[in-house]
Amino acid sequence: LDGLQNQPTDLGHAAAEALNYLITAVQTQSTSLKVQTSKGNYLKSLSIRVEATTLGDGERNMDDLIVRSALWQLDHFVDRTGLLIASRNAVKRTDKTSKVVLLTFDRNMRVKARSRQLDAADEKDMAAIFSSPK
Repeated sequence: LDGLQNQPTDLGHAAAEALNYLITAVQTQSTSLKVQTSKGNYLKSLSIRVEATTLGDGERNMDDLIVRSALWQLDHFVDRTGLLIASRNAVKRTDKTSKVVLLTFDRNMRVKARSRQLDAADEKDMAAIFSSPK
C-alpha cells in the first residue's frame, strides 16, 4: 500500500485510504488486531513499516514469506478470547472459529495457504463473516 498510495490514480487514493484505516485500526483495536513483521516482531503502530527481509528455505517470493508468517501465528496461537469477551466487542469462539486466517485478494496465495492447512479468505468471505448475525 505504501508504494501504491503515491500513484495519482483511483487505486492510489484507495490505497491511501486503506493505509489510513489500518494505521487507525492498529492503534484503536490493539486487543484484537496484531501486526507482526516478517522477523516476528510485533508493532504497536505502523509509524515504521520498512524491514530488510530474507527468504527462508524453500521460499521463492514474498507470498511464501507471508504464508510462513501466518503459519507461525497458527503454531504459536494464544487464545485471548477471554480478554476480548471482557471488552465491549464480545467475541464468542466456536469449534468452527479459525485461529488464523490469511486475508488476500490473491487467489494463488489463498491456494498456497490452503495447501499448507492454513485458512484463507477473500473479500467476499470476509463480507459474509461480517454480515452474518452475531
